[in-house]
Amino acid sequence: MSVINIDRDYLGNWHIYQMDIIDVETDVKAVIRINQNRLGHFEIGMVSGEIDGKVTYYPDGKRFEFSWIGINEKDRASGWGWLKKKDKDSVEGYVKIHLGDELKFLARRV
Repeated sequence: MSVINIDRDYLGNWHIYQMDIIDVETDVKAVIRINQNRLGHFEIGMVSGEIDGKVTYYPDGKRFEFSWIGINEKDRASGWGWLKKKDKDSVEGYVKIHLGDELKFLARRV
């Protein structure tokens, strides 16, 4: 399998510090990691998943868009999401759980 490099703007570990429906300032683990091969992982409280994504270009900018598969509490889950750069070390993001919640967040590079 060949390695496909992605835009370096999205690579690395991101700490989710603000969300619209979950208080991440408590003991909730809220992180997302994007690797050079377009794969990654996220964990937001009881939801976690493995990411497969790519950078997509739009007239107003670019986003790292991804599908994911994982768990929501103890059940299998899947969905999609995206990250969009706000500045050098921060992104806004979105994770959709198939037939479930929509999680909007802000994250900083770790």
